[in-house]
Formats: sequence, C-alpha cells, structure tokens
Amino acid sequence: MTQNHEDSKVLSVLPGVLLCGKITELTLNAKNIPDGRYDLRILPVSYPSHNYSKPEPFSIINGKATISLEPEKEQEYRLVLYENKKWLADCFVYAVDKDLYELNPFKGDFHMHSNRSDGREPPAEVAAQGRA
Repeated sequence: MTQNHEDSKVLSVLPGVLLCGKITELTLNAKNIPDGRYDLRILPVSYPSHNYSKPEPFSIINGKATISLEPEKEQEYRLVLYENKKWLADCFVYAVDKDLYELNPFKGDFHMHSNRSDGREPPAEVAAQGRA
C-alpha cells in the first residue's frame, strides 16, 4: 500500500554542510507548516552542549525562515521545530572542520527519496537533480 505524504509537515534546511566556528545563515523551508511563531531547538547529535539546549522563538513567513548558527564541533545537528511544546518537524545539518569543508564539494541535500519509496520523482530524475 502506498502512503500519501502530501499533508506531511516537512522542514528542510540549506546549506546542509556548515563550517565549524563560523556563523552561517541557514534558510529553513517549511512545507505544510502555516506561517506563524514557533520555537526552534538546535540539538548536537554526538556531543551535547549547553549552548543549544534552550528553544528559541522564531517566525515562519511565506513558508521560510532564516536563522544563524555557529557550530562548535564537527558533528551532526538536529533542528527541531515545536509549536506549544509539541514536536512538528525536524531536519539535520552537518558541521565539519576547515580541512574537510574545503575538500568537500558537496554542500547540498544528500538525503533524497524517489517514487520507489515516498518521493515524487523517478530515480533517474532524482539522480539528475543531484548532478545539477
């Protein structure tokens, strides 16, 4: 049975790869999440930090929001969106040190779905979009 994800709340972020120790402006895209005021919590996945433990208020306007983030360590960070302390959606960014950041030409979305699972496009088109 195919599951319909048309109404799923989705939060995505660009850029997806950040440089440690540098303040980067992130653009959050909110699909099926109404414009309004929310709380965003940034959670380091591997190395907990007190700097990221408090939810911060922010607004989604026209399906988008921007935040600034200065990752402390090389690791994955989970961005969690809440409304009235209730989880709505999340997404992930990765922070790397300068040596890897400068060598890595891939600074986009690595997690994609084709219509073979819960995506909309055929695998060939998903692959072609990754090359663009």
